[in-house]
Amino acid sequence: MRVLSGKRQYLDAMGIDVWSVRPDNPAPVQPSSGHSPMPDLVKAIGAAPEPAKKAPAPKQDPAHESPVAAEVPQFRFALLHYGSLGVCVSLSESDSLPRRFCDDLARVMGAEVDSVRYQELKWPMLNTSGIDQSVNAAREFVTQKFRALPSRVVVMGEDVAEYFGPLRDLGAEPKLVGNQSYLMIPSMAQTAASADIKRSLFLSLVTWRETR
Repeated sequence: MRVLSGKRQYLDAMGIDVWSVRPDNPAPVQPSSGHSPMPDLVKAIGAAPEPAKKAPAPKQDPAHESPVAAEVPQFRFALLHYGSLGVCVSLSESDSLPRRFCDDLARVMGAEVDSVRYQELKWPMLNTSGIDQSVNAAREFVTQKFRALPSRVVVMGEDVAEYFGPLRDLGAEPKLVGNQSYLMIPSMAQTAASADIKRSLFLSLVTWRETR
């Protein structure tokens, strides 16, 4: 039996004890919002966005990678134009041109020694990074110069083949490349040190001269 608070105060003042009945299973206190906050919290956690996954770094196109400094070759070639015969001699930085030997080659081949024209091909051409001086550029440069030589060309020094492709598989016999015929011979140092090389070279030149 529930007694209102005002009436209970009145009876207490008269000296009458008042007993109030407490229910056996009191109803749970309900939150003011009318529902438990836990489900909402669980929902909020479940609805929270997952941390963004870090995207993998894009692969760089090799074509756009920072270029590595290209290797700059070094060589020094002397070109002599004897009218009907061309001679190419590979020289080191300190070598002098074996002009007398080259003139002797031209005489054996029946070329015009007195009308010789001389040109030196030196690489790199300039000590600057502003122009292409790579191996490919050097090969293109040498190839253009060789194309301007006479129909027969004697090449002294195997390293010349690195910059003029047709000479790479050249044997002891002359080789026809387009409208030009090339003969590869040993270097000046090898030729000067061997009488057999000189003799063999002379015979090769005579045979080549007689071949028309």
